[in-house]
Amino acid sequence: TPLPTNTPTITLTPTPMLAWMRIQKPGPYSKISSPLQVEALIEPGADGNVYARLIGEDGRLITEQTLDFHNYADRHFYISPEIPFTIPDAGETARLEIHVVDEFNRTAYLCSVDLVLLQVGKSEIYANPVIDEPYIVRYPREEATVSGGVLEVSGVAQVLNDQPLIFDLVAENGEVVGSVLQEVSRPYGDLSHIPFDVYIPYAVRESTGVRLTIRQESATRIPGTVWLESWLLTLEP
Repeated sequence: TPLPTNTPTITLTPTPMLAWMRIQKPGPYSKISSPLQVEALIEPGADGNVYARLIGEDGRLITEQTLDFHNYADRHFYISPEIPFTIPDAGETARLEIHVVDEFNRTAYLCSVDLVLLQVGKSEIYANPVIDEPYIVRYPREEATVSGGVLEVSGVAQVLNDQPLIFDLVAENGEVVGSVLQEVSRPYGDLSHIPFDVYIPYAVRESTGVRLTIRQESATRIPGTVWLESWLLTLEP
């Protein structure tokens, strides 16, 4: 008679989702001579556009493009725009930023990559490593209604640098009605993301639609936001 054997227990480890918008190429610190050829996964904003900018190491705007995708509303797809540029010196570091806005002109999603721009010479382009969604919110759910003057936000994060996470509650008129900074350590061991749990005090006098944004600012000489994600919520007093 066959004897029973132990059946191994299979524990499923959640796989982080890939970033909803991301720059596939060029990868970090690729060396680029004009024009810059971009490969990115995007979804147009509420105005039907995608905005691409090159920001110099001194914070100046080198060039920008407004990419019109009005005929592709609510679609998620790859694009490959060509961005010509000129720089005054032989080379400099710069940031390629891609972002979209909502119907109130609030930034809804932003991703970026730092590059080395060349005045002349051959480009050396590296693929971007597969990028997971950096910030994943477990609570509250999208379009939830919250009351009581304090919003609890819990989730996991894969921080991009040593700067803190910035949590903002941005009203439709652009006013920030609540904001908190939270330090999150880098993942270690087999972890891809680190849990966070923050409480954001807010002040509203009536039911107010807001966009919860999570972002990180640059840790290099190039100023600005390096990544931003957002979720729609309604705040009650």
